[in-house]
Amino acid sequence: MLFNQEIINKIQAILKEYGLLLQRQSEFQVEFSSQEIVIVLSHNPREKSNVLWVKGKHTHEIEINNQVMSDVFNSNIKISNLPIEVFLNNVYLFFKERGHELFCAKESFISKITNYRERRSSEYTENLIDKQNIEAAERAWKLQDYRKVISYLEKVNEKALTNSLKQKYKIANNKIK
Repeated sequence: MLFNQEIINKIQAILKEYGLLLQRQSEFQVEFSSQEIVIVLSHNPREKSNVLWVKGKHTHEIEINNQVMSDVFNSNIKISNLPIEVFLNNVYLFFKERGHELFCAKESFISKITNYRERRSSEYTENLIDKQNIEAAERAWKLQDYRKVISYLEKVNEKALTNSLKQKYKIANNKIK
């Protein structure tokens, strides 16, 4: 059975209960929507991956993955990296158990997911910048350029500094004095 047919068979009824109607479908993607929310389920046959997307009136599409399921919905249901049948069964369970929060709260819950994703993105970017500064500080250390060591390490979040880096910072400070 095709992906879109399986979705219609397994998930359409529960989404209809929440006022979401089938809007579009192709072999590998199905979209349901109401006035406030859009749900898109898609399958990439080349990667053998499945994705659940949610979109509010004033937001971009947001991917719902295992981490979002756990952190935002407090659900242990997995939907990432699964065969189609298991993915659809788990999406159904999610909509039955916790997904109603999404449909009932609509825009406020989508804002909660959006804020969560933005916070995670910011954390990722901060960690990446910290890593780059640490690498630059290590290169400067090897070159005995202690001013640059200090400069780079002062840009790093203190939580990212290992004891070794803190020690190098102290030594670099002593060397330039």
